[in-house]
Amino acid sequence: MHTRFAIGRDEYQRLSTEELRRHFLVEDLFRPGIVELLYWETDRTVLGGVVPTAAPLILPTAPALASGFFCERRELGLLNLGGTGHVVADGQTYPLAPLDGLYIGRGVREISFASADPS
Repeated sequence: MHTRFAIGRDEYQRLSTEELRRHFLVEDLFRPGIVELLYWETDRTVLGGVVPTAAPLILPTAPALASGFFCERRELGLLNLGGTGHVVADGQTYPLAPLDGLYIGRGVREISFASADPS
């Protein structure tokens, strides 16, 4: 998990376009076979991209979250931007079609993502 830290509102006026892009533009979020997470310290937000291929991908936690599992102290909202697949949350399977959304509440321990078509 990568972390981005807040910048002060007075700093905005001094930042170049390159510096603004470095602080706020998120690239390479969706990579096949990888769970990519970005912790944005400003709002304690985690932005992520998950692209399962042949094997399901498990949602990890990270030291920045100060928790034993991802949803120990937070909720999760997700949107399926890819093909048909499913999410398994504490053993309950939720099928997802393209553009389906899913809410996972605080306290869910194990979350994994799988694709119906690995290609």
